[in-house]
Amino acid sequence: MDIRITPGKLRGTLEAPPSKSHAHRLMTAVALAGKKNSESLCTSEDTRATFRCLNELHDGGILDCGESGTALRFLLPVASALGINAEFIGHGRLPERPMSALNNALRENGAVISADNLPIKVSGRLHPGVFRVPGNISSQFISGLLFALPLLDGDSEIVIEGKRESVGYIDMTLQCLRESGIRVESIGDWQWHIPGGQHYQAKDATLPGDWSQ
Repeated sequence: MDIRITPGKLRGTLEAPPSKSHAHRLMTAVALAGKKNSESLCTSEDTRATFRCLNELHDGGILDCGESGTALRFLLPVASALGINAEFIGHGRLPERPMSALNNALRENGAVISADNLPIKVSGRLHPGVFRVPGNISSQFISGLLFALPLLDGDSEIVIEGKRESVGYIDMTLQCLRESGIRVESIGDWQWHIPGGQHYQAKDATLPGDWSQ
């Protein structure tokens, strides 16, 4: 087959794919406001895992995170804050990904966490306190705590220790919380005070494009 190529100018527009990072956060906030998420927010297998786990969260049981580290690291502290007995499972390389830094912070404040690798069973109920996590392992640990701690019946603090990475993702979480009516107060160099007894407010939002793709 012969193909002839002639010079020309590119025309038209392209839309960036929806941001998975925003989708995870928006779905979590909507679910914590007691509202049902739209399946249109499921833009990938990872966000579908978050969607699935959020739908099953309040019933406890087995929560299948697929291969999504975000689903696991966001929702394990949320389940602890809500006092839900659940078992988190995952596939692919997810069982190998580090969890001990987050789990230890939860254990020190009342949660019962069965293991540091999947499958992980969580029980008990998280109580307010000081949550210390390293900043150089995963910003998802910090985001998970930021979503969970406003649900507690008293005030808490998050203290980030050591080097800080993925700062932009934490800022994204803080913006989502503000837009959902949640108050988080900065009290120093990467420390936050989170008042307890807060309530999420559902919001209508569209996902921005993920220009990194």
